[in-house]
Amino acid sequence: MLKKIAVITIGSIFLAIGINVFLVPHHLLDGGIIGIGLIVKYIWHVKVGLVIILLSVPLYIIAWFYYRPLFYNSLHGLLFSSLMIDVFSVLRGAVTLDPIVSSVIGGVFVGVGIGMMLREETSTGGTDLLAQFIAKMTNWNVGMIIFMMDAIIIAVGSFVIDSTSFFYSFIVVTVVGIVTTVLKNKRMEAPYRVISILPILLSLIGNYVAHKQREKGKMRLALAAVFHYYKKAGPSKESSFLVHHSHQFFRKQQQNQA
Repeated sequence: MLKKIAVITIGSIFLAIGINVFLVPHHLLDGGIIGIGLIVKYIWHVKVGLVIILLSVPLYIIAWFYYRPLFYNSLHGLLFSSLMIDVFSVLRGAVTLDPIVSSVIGGVFVGVGIGMMLREETSTGGTDLLAQFIAKMTNWNVGMIIFMMDAIIIAVGSFVIDSTSFFYSFIVVTVVGIVTTVLKNKRMEAPYRVISILPILLSLIGNYVAHKQREKGKMRLALAAVFHYYKKAGPSKESSFLVHHSHQFFRKQQQNQA
């Protein structure tokens, strides 16, 4: 019990820092209930944590009547993480980084927070809860349901944020997904979890550096090598897709500025 409390506390702090320090200053989005909370914040300037709690109330009422284990396992994660998101809002603007760097680091922080809680069979609730309801009723894959929900949320968010922030939000969602998946895998040794995340983070930041410095030689060669690694042995198809398209995005930006 003490271990779960510690994990919820630390995970919520990671989540809160990721959102407030790295996502909100650049109007970036995440998927799930957090993404909805961010969209509402950007439109009406209300507290993200409060929105998350209010939107989750109907889902938890359903869980109380139809799936109480899920209600008990995720309620404390929802309440404490939402509280931390609003408490840590004072940190906004404390760190100033470029959007691409913020999207990667923010994605890591959010992914670590969610991944830690999922390993202890708790979560922030929200759309993940809804996805499990739908999966039970339809026998669809819960991961695919969550992916479709995230896609819809990011698509709706594209009407609120500009195209550049939309692309960076795609990076956030992908990094969160990769980090969460790696941390949730209890069979994977801790050192390998860290090692498997590092290449994609370095490749994304490398893309940005290549774009800013307009180096068309050695940096692109290095990125090509990273992309080749991810196609052959990367942790997921999404990671190689992200590396490739971030490279394409920055190359187009570079051509436009030439």
